Amino acid sequence: MSIAIRDLSGFHTIGVVSRQTGIHPETLRVWEKRYSLVVPTRTDTGRRVYSDEDLYRLSLVKQLVDRGFPPSGLANLPVDKLKERLSGKLSSMADKASSEKPALKALFIGSVFQSVIDDPMAPASDFLLLGCHASFADYLSEGKEEKPDVLVFYHPTLHEDLLKNLREALETSGAIGAVVVFNIASRSTVAYFEENGVLCLKFPASISDIRRACASVADLPAFSTVADLHKHGRQFTDEQLAYLAVAKNNIACECLNHLAEIVTRISAFEAYSAECSNRNPADVKIHRLLQKSSQTARSIMEECLNYVIEAESIKLD
Repeated sequence: MSIAIRDLSGFHTIGVVSRQTGIHPETLRVWEKRYSLVVPTRTDTGRRVYSDEDLYRLSLVKQLVDRGFPPSGLANLPVDKLKERLSGKLSSMADKASSEKPALKALFIGSVFQSVIDDPMAPASDFLLLGCHASFADYLSEGKEEKPDVLVFYHPTLHEDLLKNLREALETSGAIGAVVVFNIASRSTVAYFEENGVLCLKFPASISDIRRACASVADLPAFSTVADLHKHGRQFTDEQLAYLAVAKNNIACECLNHLAEIVTRISAFEAYSAECSNRNPADVKIHRLLQKSSQTARSIMEECLNYVIEAESIKLD
């Protein structure tokens, strides 16, 4: 929706909304893309502007998120339901759940973050700072055993080739996701990173901004990397499955062949879901859920295949 400049009365810029609600502009943009919490109006020049209703709704959402409600669960709620959650039993339940939830563990990569680490106002109950390292190589050289949930990187500029390095760092560390704090980047590059599940914040970012960004990233389901699919879980190689798909059956049916084909297809879809990278933030969540579900389905069908192999007295190399 586009409106003329003269009709801006009753609308607010993203900077005003950020100041009045306490929501960082980058976090707000992610919430819009990922959860459609509000749909801002666009001026003729493409600028985001928010109505008084949007401002009020976002202020309620911010209070609820601070109390432990995930933004994904608030997206489709009307204002009256949001107000209900700010009072009474629902709020108390969220506070209790938040207090019982394990602290989110974040690892900072970049010496500029040292001031954030040393901030006496840094949250401690729900956000654990594992440390700050000048580079990811420095972190690896120390042989840290505690696995981070989220990696927080600082890069002065962003470029698309950097995404490959971030993915490698995620695979090596076992972290769920990444947040990047940057100085200069084009809008298209920031959009590319966020479409691939990496949340971007403009430097300088406060500890509160980073904490909320990490929580937003961690709201995505964890996923296994492609390498993990081959290191863990799979009971049959592609060659074994190809052999079983055409092997003769002693039992008067072709269950062995059908099961081998099913496991092959599920394994391929499992790998596809893990590899798929050209997607928007909502698709990231879908693909990770699909990958984990496929992994479960594959394990179940492999057990069935093992049972038939034993019944058929088949020997595999």
